[in-house]
Amino acid sequence: TVAAARAIACAGLTAADVPVAIEGLSCWTDAALLTAAGIPAVCFGPGDIGVAHAPEESVPVREVEQAADVLTSVVREWCAA
Repeated sequence: TVAAARAIACAGLTAADVPVAIEGLSCWTDAALLTAAGIPAVCFGPGDIGVAHAPEESVPVREVEQAADVLTSVVREWCAA
């Protein structure tokens, strides 16, 4: 859920001095299809949306590692519930 992802992200990333924000996204994703079908969806990931899908797109390795840590924690908490 959004609440679980936010709690884990805030606990882990805030401690690492990484800003955490829940905000809207002004682009199209497959999440639109999921939510239209009644399936809740969360868009989450590393990188700067301002350079996504650009010719020089890149994501810092540390951000990929942090995102993997958060997603691993979300899945573990979700499966434990």
